Amino acid sequence: MDEDGFIIVHHDDTPLRQDPIAPKGGVASQVLLECLDAFAKVDIIAPDASGIWHSHPNPTIIYIISGYVRVDHGPGFDRIAYAFEGDLIRMPSHWPHRPVNEMKAHSAQAIVIHLGTTKECITPLPLE
Repeated sequence: MDEDGFIIVHHDDTPLRQDPIAPKGGVASQVLLECLDAFAKVDIIAPDASGIWHSHPNPTIIYIISGYVRVDHGPGFDRIAYAFEGDLIRMPSHWPHRPVNEMKAHSAQAIVIHLGTTKECITPLPLE
């Protein structure tokens, strides 16, 4: 990063890791940015996999790169929405959710940006 805050992160400079929203596997992520009041990553959700119910202390922006994701969400854990390739999701702070890839043969990919933080902050929720 230069003194003005300009930065380019090349995707092949950051390794894949097991994502904390899926401790049993099924979701990998590639951290892109951990600075400038934002944390950004690419999530790759394996076919027929899901993350755990969780929330974040800050607003989150999610852009679906490929495939589609079912998003189970809401304070009562009872809402379902679908986001398709090219769709953008804005998740409010502390909003319960979990991503689900219903596709049987293809991974879903999304760019996830947590605003107002330089670290990934996940609060697992007790509905598993």
